[in-house]
Amino acid sequence: MSADDRAPLNLPRAPALRQVDPHIGGTNKLAVASFIFAIMGGALVAIIVGHVALVQIRRYGQDGAGLAVTGLVIGYLGLAFWLVMIVLIRNTPG
Repeated sequence: MSADDRAPLNLPRAPALRQVDPHIGGTNKLAVASFIFAIMGGALVAIIVGHVALVQIRRYGQDGAGLAVTGLVIGYLGLAFWLVMIVLIRNTPG
């Protein structure tokens, strides 16, 4: 084998991966959705979306923690209200 046979192949290079900034700015859209669902009476949706929003806010450094917490508080209060209503209706003499 000659030196030319051992030369590396000139293959095309893969394109470089784009660097992604982990900080996604602005207000978290799920926090806004949690707040809106809580006001509209969708307690379960507000609770689920609010918890997901808080995780995203911590992970990506976004704004909107107040909206997410407000959605959670209103959502939990709404859920508690409906649970109390169900208990009272079921225990009402007939």
